[in-house]
Order: sequence, then C-alpha cells, then structure tokens
Amino acid sequence: MSSASRQRNWLSCAVAAEADPPPFEPGRYVGALYVTAALATLVLAALPDLASRDRVAVLITGIAAAAVGGALLRLRPDLGELPLVCLLAVGTSWIGADVYWLGSGYVLALLCWFAPASLAVLGVRAGVAESVYAAAIPGAILGATGRFGHSGAAVATREWIVTAAVIAVLGTGVRFLRRGMERRHEVLARLVNDLSIGVEVIGPDGRYVAANSALSGILAKPRHEIIGRHLDDLTLADDVDKTDAVIRGLLSGSTPSAEFDQRYQRPGGDTVHAVVTAVGVVPEPDGPRFVFALVRDVSEQRQLDEQRGELAQLLLRAQENERRRIADEVHDDPLQTMIALSIQLQILEGRLKDDSALSVVDDLKKAIALSIEQMRTLLFELHPPALHLGGLTESLTEFIRRYEAAGGPKVRFDSALETETTPDEAITLFRITTEALTNSRKHADARNITVSVLESQGGIGLTVTDDGIGMDNTSQIVPGHLGVASMRERAERAGGSFEISSTPGAGTTVRAWIPRAGS
Repeated sequence: MSSASRQRNWLSCAVAAEADPPPFEPGRYVGALYVTAALATLVLAALPDLASRDRVAVLITGIAAAAVGGALLRLRPDLGELPLVCLLAVGTSWIGADVYWLGSGYVLALLCWFAPASLAVLGVRAGVAESVYAAAIPGAILGATGRFGHSGAAVATREWIVTAAVIAVLGTGVRFLRRGMERRHEVLARLVNDLSIGVEVIGPDGRYVAANSALSGILAKPRHEIIGRHLDDLTLADDVDKTDAVIRGLLSGSTPSAEFDQRYQRPGGDTVHAVVTAVGVVPEPDGPRFVFALVRDVSEQRQLDEQRGELAQLLLRAQENERRRIADEVHDDPLQTMIALSIQLQILEGRLKDDSALSVVDDLKKAIALSIEQMRTLLFELHPPALHLGGLTESLTEFIRRYEAAGGPKVRFDSALETETTPDEAITLFRITTEALTNSRKHADARNITVSVLESQGGIGLTVTDDGIGMDNTSQIVPGHLGVASMRERAERAGGSFEISSTPGAGTTVRAWIPRAGS
C-alpha cells in the first residue's frame, strides 16, 4: 500500500477537499464488521441445544469470517464499490445461513446490525439494496421451510417482521449519521479551500500530504504536482537546512509550534517569500505526527520593504553627501577666510604700538579663534573626515572629546568591534549616538554617560546609558521633540531595531541594533 493511502486522515481529507471522501477506510471498517460478527457467531455456536452438525457448520462459517475480517484489518486496502458490495452481500448471506442453522433470534439481531452498516460504506442505492436483501433472506427461509430452525411459522413470521423493521430503522439512522459526517467534512473543506491563505499538511516523511487551492496559487503549481513532493523540492536551496530543522522539530514534538520565514521556488525561477505558521498535530490516536501549516505570501510586501529600504538608503546617502558638500564649502571659503583674517591680525598686531589698539586687536583675535573653533566643530558634526571611510570608532572618539570639551558630561566609550564598519553602518550608528548624547546634555541633566559598541547577533549593537533625571516612557516622543523619532527611523531604515527605556529619576538607556552588510 502506498504512503499516501496510509496517511489519509480527516486533516488531509479536509485540506484536499476531495469530491466525496469517505469518513473512514472502507476496507478497515468492513474488516472490523466481519471480525465482530464472527466472534458473536462463535459465541452463539456454543449454545447447548445446538445439533452437532449445525454447530460444526456455524463454527466453520465463523472461523472463515474471522479470517476474512483479520485479513482486511491487516492489509486495509482501498476497496472499490463492487468489492464492498460483494463482501457485504457474502456477509449477509453467511449470517442468513446461520439464522437457518441456529434457529435463534440472536442471529436475527446480528443480521439487523450487519446489514444497515452497508449504508455507512456504500451509496444510498447500494446500501438500500443490501438492506432489502438482508430482510429478504429470513423471508425466503420462512417461505421455503415455514420456520426458522426450531421456531414455528407464527413465531418465525413475527421475528421476520421485527427484523425487517429494525433493519429499516437502523439503516435510516446510519444513513443520517453518515450524511451528518459528510456535511461536517464539506463545511471544513469549504472553509479551508475558500481561505485566501495557503494551507499545507506535511507528513512524517517530510512530503506534502495535502494542500489547498490558495497554496496551489502561491506556488503556481496544481495540487496534484504538490501532493507527494518533498518539502525540499519546493523550497529555495538557501532555505532548505533552516526549514528542515523547524519541520523536524515539529514532527518530533520537541517544538509544539513555530512561525518562520520560508522562500519557495516557483516554476521559471521566481521566488516566493512567505511567512509560515505551523503546528505539529496527531490526527488519529496513536498515529503519526503531521505538520499543519498556514502559508502567507508576503512577496509583494517584501519587495515594497526592499524598495523602501533602498530609497531610505539613497535618502541617507543624499543627506550625507549634502552634509559633506556643505562642510567642504564652509572649509574652503568661510573657514579659510577666517584663518586668513586671523593671520592678518597677527601681522597688524606686530606693527601697532598703541596699547588701546593692541587691546582691540587682541579681542578680535580671541573672537576669531573662537569662531574658527566653532566652525571646525560644526564641520566635524556635519561630516567627520574618517566617517566616509567607515571609521566609526575614530569618529566617535573625536566627537566625544569635543563633546566633553564643550561642557558636556563625562563619557565612557567602549568599542568591541572585531572588524571595521562600512561607511553606511558608520554613518547610521554615528548619527544615533550623537543624537542620544545631545539629548542627554540638553534634557537629562546627566553627569556620566556610557557608550558601548559591540558585535551582536550578526550585526552591531549600540548602547547609550546616562544617569540623568530620566523620563516617562509614555511621553518619549512629543510634538517638537524629534530626537527619539529620528534615531528610531535611522535604525529601522538600516533594517535594524531601536528601543529606549527610562524611569523618572533613574536615567535613560538607548539601544540600537543594525545588521552587518551581508549578514
């Protein structure tokens, strides 16, 4: 028997939404019916008033029926309608023969139970025909012999009428029960297949057992080309190991549920980005574990995110280029002019003899020196010389020196980077750090600040902690105060994360993380 047939269960049937799936394996059901009826017949064969010849015949038929039922239970083949009709007809005839040999109402009760069961396996017409055939057997015996075993005609007639009535009532009830099961299945199947989200069932061997219409659309493959394929066959090669590890955890039961990103390979080479939410389930008691998963196509969203990220990076680069251009212009014109003016004042100072004039020149020299220093600080903040080379540590060290010299609080700087940053990484982290330090100086009234940069989870982690007055977490961003929003925006544009935690009177901690290039 194929792996697919062994793995049929309510879960895979519901997702596959087949036209009229049986609620159970018919061969297995008929086998159980045969075995149970055979055991009951063998018990009845032990009745003390049974003739020896009849007892042997009943024992033989009971043993044969038990063998047939045991074979069906062991092999559990997928039986078609014709073999089922034949098996149920043979079983009904066998019990009818026992009616004659035993001449007992107990066997009539077996007949009433065995015949309506055909309605649970066969269609309406075949099931009704089987039930009529079951009721006709004792009638034929009664008409031919005028009795059932040791019963007289009057007793046998009453038993026949009761048997026919019970068969009709039980058959109707079984048919109603089967129809209710089919309706529940149809509702579940319709619900699953009307979803706009993909649904997949993965068997213990890692192969697709079932898939709904939405998954077929996501993968651009008909369902019959998905069912039976291994998960690795449809997964992008780069994601195979990661996906296999998650699925193995779900199938083993070590992981009850999981949500992960998975990329599928479409025909033609297109890649589908999906978010998969999966759970391990056991559809049948003591049966194997399956993975039931919901697949949400986020390809369009990922493309938009990538485009938005690319535009954001272009914007940041444009901003940095503009900062660098302004810095270059300020350096080449106003700053050089101020330096030249300072030199001219020094020359003038050497020629003057009047003390009052020398005092005025000295004041001018101090004012110009202060302006030059302020302009150099402005130039550094606009674009540190080492920043465009990825020199984050060097740029932050120089910024902190100027920050403390300008009256800022004491800063402890720790850098544990194993490799130097790229220019984009350096710019992002430098701007977040300078914004955090500026906020601490303006708003926190801090005396000590700690800045640390280190490798973290395939990226770079930044932490800025101060011992200032702190703030209320619910009012981190207020109109007119865009510092926090600016830092968060820079981190998220780089594909990272940002958080800020603070308690009034207990300082503030800023944390940012960005992925490293190529991670």
